[in-house]
Amino acid sequence: MEQCIKDGCNLSQWNDYDKCVLHCQKNNYQNDRRDNTLSEFYTQFILDILYTFQDSMLDNERDIYNYFSDADEDEMIRKFSEFIRNYEDEQYEEVKSLISHTTFIPTAIVFPHRDGRDYLKILNLFTKIHFDYCEFYETYLKLDNVKVFFQDCIFHNRWSISNYDILENVDNVIYQTCTFNGMVDATNDGSAPIITLDHSQFEYSCKFETGIRLSSVELEKQLFEAHQNNTMDDYAIPEINIENCTFRGKFILNNCVITEFNIHKSTFEQKFEFKNNKVESFLIDDSNFTKLVDCFKTEFKKFKIYKSIFDDFVGFEKCVFGSTRENSEHVAKFEYATFLDFTNFRNTKFLSGLDMEKINLKEYPNFLGSFIEYQNTNRETFRILKYSYDKIGNHIQANKYFSLEMKKHKVELKDKPIKGYLLMC
Repeated sequence: MEQCIKDGCNLSQWNDYDKCVLHCQKNNYQNDRRDNTLSEFYTQFILDILYTFQDSMLDNERDIYNYFSDADEDEMIRKFSEFIRNYEDEQYEEVKSLISHTTFIPTAIVFPHRDGRDYLKILNLFTKIHFDYCEFYETYLKLDNVKVFFQDCIFHNRWSISNYDILENVDNVIYQTCTFNGMVDATNDGSAPIITLDHSQFEYSCKFETGIRLSSVELEKQLFEAHQNNTMDDYAIPEINIENCTFRGKFILNNCVITEFNIHKSTFEQKFEFKNNKVESFLIDDSNFTKLVDCFKTEFKKFKIYKSIFDDFVGFEKCVFGSTRENSEHVAKFEYATFLDFTNFRNTKFLSGLDMEKINLKEYPNFLGSFIEYQNTNRETFRILKYSYDKIGNHIQANKYFSLEMKKHKVELKDKPIKGYLLMC
């Protein structure tokens, strides 16, 4: 049988693949179970760990190998499996101590769906794991009391993030330069109604082929973080859906192309930074923003803020809303949106019109240098624009929008039905 083509691997190719069972692609659970891929993977994974420790330069890792070593590989596997089954026995205190001081680094391993002979039990033996260039067909790994870091990994199916403890790394994130082919969400194990994430999750070099959905999550740190400022030239996320979440750390997402961005019933306790993005559809619904909101130079096609409160400064400077005059569905709408501080729309373009008829403002916003399409903009919005210019003493612009307000008023009068009156003599 031919050898695995993976560099440095001396195992035989598995089934019809050109790689061994550790490095070859996997299928669904039933197929992998039927052709013995799962059981063979479990066996080879144990041996791979032990032989890696044998070749290590670290004394504690070589000692782990020596603890299970045997001339017969079958006997090594048996001893290691017995250790897993009886992990709490006092006779294993020595090897448990060695493992607790070891950082396990599985490299280029392609993890299948799990079965009864579960590699998850092996992973949970360690307190520190650095997954390097690994691939996952499973959708969730329950790693208890394990510090983890996923680097350059591929997640082939839906992936559920969890409140993993973080293994120290330069970007201080759980996932760095990873690719997620399916939807990313958060898994609730049922122990609490809210999922808490204590650490920053993604570096900006991560790739999301489907999107991110977070529901009933409390994030203590940032969702996206990049101390090294690593980003992709074509950074894109098809969907971001946030519902019933609380962000205690900053939310920063810049220079990204997003098809759909939705926030529902969520709270942002720190700065919300959303700059230089391009968004097809943007919705904020029934949410609260405590600190500064900065959307500088972002392009929104379809935009709506509904029944939401902004406590601090909000900036939309140099933003572009809508697409063309003909597309009335792209009118930027601020419906029952409450702004308790200053709002800046300087040098902003509303290509499809603006609707602020039901907005709540403590201060009139700044629209200096902005363009607002006339046809799809209502009279009340022009009245707000008029007063915003009056406030800063720009009476020329104020008169311009007063004229547009009156023009809209005439249209309204023209469209109203004529009421008849009964004259009494």
